[in-house]
Amino acid sequence: MTDFLFTPTTNNVHVVMPDPRVAGMIGLSHDLESALADIVDNAVDAGAHNVLIRHLFGPEDVQGLAIVDDGRGMSEWQLLRAMEYGRDHQHDAGDLGHFGVGLKAASLSQAKRLDVFTRRHRYMAVGAGMTRESVRRGRPEIASHNPEAAERALTVHGSRFPVSHGTVVQWTGLFSRPRRKSVREIETWIDARMRRISRFLGTTFHRLIESGRLVIQLDMLDTSLGEAGSSFTVEPLDPFALLSSVSSPTAWHFTTSVGDIRVVAEGKIIAFSERTDPQFVLTSQRDAAKHQGIYVYRNDRLLQAGGWNGLADDGDTQLGFARVRMELSEELEGHLRFNPEKAGVEFSEELLHALLEAHTDDGQTFEDFLRAARDEDENSRKRQRQKIFVVRPVAGVPASVRQEMKKHFGFDEDAEDVTLRWRMLADDVFFEVDRRKRVLVLNKRYYEAITGCKNLTDREAPLVTTMMHLLLEDVFRGQKLGPRQNARLEAIQAVLVAAAHAEQEAADKTARAR
Repeated sequence: MTDFLFTPTTNNVHVVMPDPRVAGMIGLSHDLESALADIVDNAVDAGAHNVLIRHLFGPEDVQGLAIVDDGRGMSEWQLLRAMEYGRDHQHDAGDLGHFGVGLKAASLSQAKRLDVFTRRHRYMAVGAGMTRESVRRGRPEIASHNPEAAERALTVHGSRFPVSHGTVVQWTGLFSRPRRKSVREIETWIDARMRRISRFLGTTFHRLIESGRLVIQLDMLDTSLGEAGSSFTVEPLDPFALLSSVSSPTAWHFTTSVGDIRVVAEGKIIAFSERTDPQFVLTSQRDAAKHQGIYVYRNDRLLQAGGWNGLADDGDTQLGFARVRMELSEELEGHLRFNPEKAGVEFSEELLHALLEAHTDDGQTFEDFLRAARDEDENSRKRQRQKIFVVRPVAGVPASVRQEMKKHFGFDEDAEDVTLRWRMLADDVFFEVDRRKRVLVLNKRYYEAITGCKNLTDREAPLVTTMMHLLLEDVFRGQKLGPRQNARLEAIQAVLVAAAHAEQEAADKTARAR
């Protein structure tokens, strides 16, 4: 044994410095959403309550992106330290940051240039910048900016909330930009991105948002006009919100231990009727299955949303209804490893073994939980008919009707919502479709003949608005309408106008008879 396994005698020790270009490899696994989450982590660690994510665009292109917060801000010395690659950054146990490379790695994974403008309370504004090219060459260069530029950046982006102290992180030279160049196409591209960002951040930070500790807003600013459009606030998406509903089975509370460390996990099996809910889907209907499995939280921040970490096969489609929630304590951190992008964790062998041995108070095991999840999937397949998804109407259809749509059809999470409105249109038109604004307009001219009511309110004629939505919702899918769809729309238009005229004639005849 000793002939093959031995410790050699050491004569000399040589310290080998890492290649500086290694710094440029950090963060390459970031996508836009995870990179933004890393910047939000920094803002939360700095005590921010408000965060604004702003797309900057001009007449022909998307020019950049700014992330604004009202945290403590930094002095010049703190800013320069924060911009340094390879510096050991100290983090408190309650911080969301972990590696000390998030600002640079996240930013330069998405853009050619990073600029930071910041101000501490009662300090002057300061700024610094760095380029992706300098990092790629292995010689990261930090450029200090004049205070006037920093002050202007804080003023320009401080329209949503006061930034008497706080930070603006600005990305320019974005690697991902729209192919089309018209203003309308650019705005559509940005709007789609903001929706993806909102879903991701709403899930990742749902606990902080729900508790009121964090408010995240998104908007876009036209740099040629110097005007920002209306903003919208990120809503929390709790992956476990559904699981406290009456229709869902009770929770499986598991306990186990790794050495002297107590480990608690909560398993839930999602009711089949909730499978199309946004809290279950999280991203898109196609990707819903990816989000079943283990959810790991650290300091109320979601680190992992799905995947089984070796406790089960990630490709097991029969586990599509099962989720497990775990809290990462400071004591347990030695048994997990997560990457700089904070986009997943890896369990130690000791922790995996402990979880497989976990049990509930009544003696049920983790394997029993997985078996119950597979049974739920099998039972759902027996009762499942071919599911039909419809585009969600957000206005013009009563909430009670939308609930029934969700229950019997399900909403297509890959399609943007649609609004229904009544408005006066030409006599030969029953409806108009505005695909860009996602609006279906019904002709107010025929409202009285259809409903018997003269006064129009948003909640009236639910039967008509619902039928029109079900008849025409498919025209709001895809990039453009084909010849066949256009011909179908013209035919429906003509038939409905004829029916509306017939309705008016019948109403007039009834009125004369009286």
